[in-house]
Parts: sequence; structure tokens; C-alpha cells
Amino acid sequence: STQFTAVNGSLLHYQTIPVTTNTIYNLFVRCQKFTNSPNPDDYLINFEVGVVPVSTPPPPPPPPSGGSGASGGGGGGGGLFLSGGEVTIEGKGVPAGTLVILRDGKIEREIPLSIVGDFSEKFTNIPRGTYTWSAYVRDANGKVSSTYTSTIYLIAKTNNIIAPVYLSPTVNIKSPTVAFGNPIAVSGFAIALLPVQVILTKQGSAATGQVVTASTTANGNGSWSVTIPTDKLTKGTYEVRAVSKFANNKDQSLLSPVAYVGVGEDPNPDFGNRSDLNKDKKVNLVDFSILLFNWKTSDAVSDINQDGTVNLVDFSIMLSNWTG
Repeated sequence: STQFTAVNGSLLHYQTIPVTTNTIYNLFVRCQKFTNSPNPDDYLINFEVGVVPVSTPPPPPPPPSGGSGASGGGGGGGGLFLSGGEVTIEGKGVPAGTLVILRDGKIEREIPLSIVGDFSEKFTNIPRGTYTWSAYVRDANGKVSSTYTSTIYLIAKTNNIIAPVYLSPTVNIKSPTVAFGNPIAVSGFAIALLPVQVILTKQGSAATGQVVTASTTANGNGSWSVTIPTDKLTKGTYEVRAVSKFANNKDQSLLSPVAYVGVGEDPNPDFGNRSDLNKDKKVNLVDFSILLFNWKTSDAVSDINQDGTVNLVDFSIMLSNWTG
């Protein structure tokens, strides 16, 4: 057994293993949650090195009647290497929202979600190879969830299921600037009927424990709202995120994109700090590669200015904070 190396904010994991020619490999991968509890199910990764699949060619057609000339033979089958595979993405999101699924950063499908928010989307006849699949949801107010991303190697004639995909709540701040003594009103949409936890952190102070939380439960249509008192908060800019919790307390959605609110002053997001995507106190090629990996998605980490899309604006902010 071996442990994978995590990159891109733990969204992508890899491990190098030695291989030999003319060998078929069956690798079994098991994930482990941050709570150190292992997934009981294995994921099979199957591939071949230097093995040419054998296909039986069809029999030649009979010669034309009344003549003896040569006839053209049929072409041989392409075998497994030329066959397509399938990908199914399943999960939960905002009821009646719009689900957006991307393959390698390009939109593959946009569909309205049902009134319960469940989805199961199947893609067929995909050529074998490595693909990055992403999904996010857009609510009725145009706010988007965080982007779920999964990179897989697609093998011919297999159905690869990416599940469960629990998309994050969307977050809306009623007023971006709040005076002392006035509550912060936060609302949005989330997975229906699940508890929603809202996390308020003063910008740059997450490590010091200056965190305030509030909880509620999403309605049947996914809508939710909370108010957070400010009487014990100090002046400054605060980051607000939300997450859906499941009743078993073992599963939860992605954290939502960050929304900013200013207490006693207008919010002043520290985009310089946000440009350090992998939090190694440097803004360099590693952060740039993460940005490119999530290009044209709504990934909450790479979307530095939190406008809903990873694009040239985020790249410009990163360049202005470049340390090398």
C-alpha cells in the first residue's frame, strides 16, 4: 500500500509507481476522510502496458456470384483501445437551480435541477484518457456554489461514477457594510431540508480562533437565512462561508465561495493573501498552475476576487502580488 501526494488544494492526488511492459494492472484506491476514517469501498484503476488487445476479424464476404474475382475484406475491430467509456456524475444541489457540468474547463451540460435538487448525469462514448470533471450550481438569484472537481483516467468500456457530489450553499450578504450593533444578515440557497452552518471569520485571523458560527436549516425549496450579531466583533473585514451538514455528522457539502462584509467600515478584501492559493506564503508558479487548473470555473479558491469565475481578472491580481 502507498499514500498519494495531494496538490491543487487537495483537489488532485497522484502517486508514481513502476510498471513493466506486457502487463495488465489492477490498482485499488481507497480514500480517507480528514477525520482519518477510511472509505470502506475500493475504486478500481485498471490499465495495460504494452498489451495489444486481440480482436477476431469478421469472416471475409463470399465471392460475388457468377465470377471469381477478388473481393475486399472487412476491417478488423478497433478493440478496447478504440472504444469509448462512460462517466456518471451524481449528487445533490440547490433545488430548482441550474446545474453546470464542465469537462476540462469547458461546459458540457447545463440543466435545471429538480425540486428536490438531486441529479444523475451520464456522458457516453467518451474517448479513453485523462479528464477533469467539474460541477457547480447557480441559484435563482445568479449566485453560484463552489465547484466540485474530480480528475479521472477513463478506461474504455467502463462506467466511471463520480459520487456523491454535495454542492455547497450559495451565499448572499444583504448589506456589505454593517454598523456596530446592527446584525449581519446572510442568506442563500442550499440542499433542501439540511442544516446549514455559516462561518464568519475576521480576515487574516482564522489561525487565532476569531471565528463566529450560526446555524439554521434550509427550507424545502433550499432557501435559508441567519443573522449574526456584531456587538462582540471588532472593526474590520470579515469572510463569510456556509456549508450544508448531513444528519449523521459524517458528510457535508463543499464550503461555499467567500462573501465579504465590513463591520464599522467598508469591506477591504485582502486579495494579495488570496493570491497565495496553496498558502505557502509565496505567490509563484505553483499558485499559477492551480489557477490554470481551475480556469473558467467558479472554484472558490482560485476565484481570487470572488466574482464567480476564474479568469483574467484573477490572473492580473495574482501577477500584482507575485513574489516568485
